[in-house]
Amino acid sequence: MPRKLCHRHIVIVHSLDNCINRAIVKVFHVTSSDCVQTICHSVGLLHVWDLIEKKRLKFVNGLLNDIRFTRLFFSSLIVLFTV
Repeated sequence: MPRKLCHRHIVIVHSLDNCINRAIVKVFHVTSSDCVQTICHSVGLLHVWDLIEKKRLKFVNGLLNDIRFTRLFFSSLIVLFTV
């Protein structure tokens, strides 16, 4: 996980990954973790952390491309550095 998270968030992300893995085991009747990983890769299922990071980057990029946010950001920087 690239960003620092508190222990509780790490536990939640791992729990969600485990839920997905257990669902794959039940749906596809596989027992080895290699089979689970192969199925995830085959269907394009990312780890929960990768999904979160993808959504976060999409959100931040949307903010950076929004001219209203850019103006607000730069005006707050000017206020911050003039105080």
